[in-house]
Amino acid sequence: MSDCKVSVDYFKKQKGYDRIFLELRKKWERNGKCTGVVHLKNADHSERTALRNLLGRTIDDENVKFSFQEFVKAYEESSIYSVPFEQILCAYFGKALLTNKESREQKAKQKQLFFERLIEETEPLGILESTAFFVQLEQGDSIAASFVAKEYGQSSESLFRMLVHAWEAVAYLVKEKTCRIAVLGTEITGNPHYFDRGLTSGKALLYVLAFYYDVPFPKNAEEVLKLYDLAGIITDEISNFISAFGIHLYDENGLHPAFEAFVERKEPYLISSFHLNRMVKATVEGPVIYAVENQMLYSHLCEVLRDDRVSLLCTSGQPKAASLLMLDLLCDGGYTIYYAGDHDPEGIMIADRLIARNPEHIHPWRFSVDDYQRSMSDEHLSDSRLKQLDKIDCPLLQPLCEALKQQKRAGYQEALLEWMVEDVKNGK
Repeated sequence: MSDCKVSVDYFKKQKGYDRIFLELRKKWERNGKCTGVVHLKNADHSERTALRNLLGRTIDDENVKFSFQEFVKAYEESSIYSVPFEQILCAYFGKALLTNKESREQKAKQKQLFFERLIEETEPLGILESTAFFVQLEQGDSIAASFVAKEYGQSSESLFRMLVHAWEAVAYLVKEKTCRIAVLGTEITGNPHYFDRGLTSGKALLYVLAFYYDVPFPKNAEEVLKLYDLAGIITDEISNFISAFGIHLYDENGLHPAFEAFVERKEPYLISSFHLNRMVKATVEGPVIYAVENQMLYSHLCEVLRDDRVSLLCTSGQPKAASLLMLDLLCDGGYTIYYAGDHDPEGIMIADRLIARNPEHIHPWRFSVDDYQRSMSDEHLSDSRLKQLDKIDCPLLQPLCEALKQQKRAGYQEALLEWMVEDVKNGK
């Protein structure tokens, strides 16, 4: 047995030394050497006895003061002296002594390496946003910063896997377009419940999705579902639907009789993501498909164009998973889709995302500057809302974005109804 171990064992076996050594270590971490005065508050009998036996002086007060040097000198003059006290202090706690500054530097280096590993692990996914996400996290400039800091403190390796899996999920969704959340969890981790939003791993996915789509982190269940829809994640297959008019749907058995009945009756119908996941093909009445997000406008188009050979869609606001499934089905069939929305930052962002999804087949409809002039309202647009236009990528939407920035007013598609009817009639 080494001399150091003999000395350490002595201190460990004697009652009362644990808190004394803890306070000594704190002094060393603060000063980087054996110096300073230790204040041991509410010292119990075993602690006072331990100090009295080593220091060789009477200690009756419950609030004890002694200098670090007094303790070291007493140790060096005792029969248990073996090695310098700093070695004893290291061996007592089983780890090297670091000053507070060294400890902070070491933790900073470990965190830096943590984020470097994350970047290295996710770069092969080909999602450029992942690197920006981790850079912002390291700088503390991210909506996910507090979440990551908390989870990092509990288990950095668990957090590492969650963040990597979240970006693997994004890469999978970018490729597959839509996916049930249970299937997503199974494909990425083998666990169908991995991304359940009640779990920490599910919350990590939400932070990553919010960053990827550049939207605020969802504050409630409704906003979570909107973010899922944006990403193409299917959770509720029944209430998640799109409205269609004049579109023939086929499953593996051929033309679907239920939806075809609506087409024959010249009526719009609702189709859920449950059914769309079972469709293999879609054909249309007119040469192109016209899609709108406004339900009132859509209803009017269905009514006035009832006897024309036209095909219409209504996403009812932010496109849900069902909308994305339908658009993908039509694009896979080689059809052209014209999409119309409001002339405000939110409406233009929806159009931009849909066009980016399949720019070969999805095109903006009535998003010109002239259309904006016709649709302009008195609603003032705040600078924070206008700032969102800086994120628009589609070149065809840029002139409209510049016009909105200059006029700072919103435009609404209801004012364009007359022109839109003509577009559909003429098969623009």
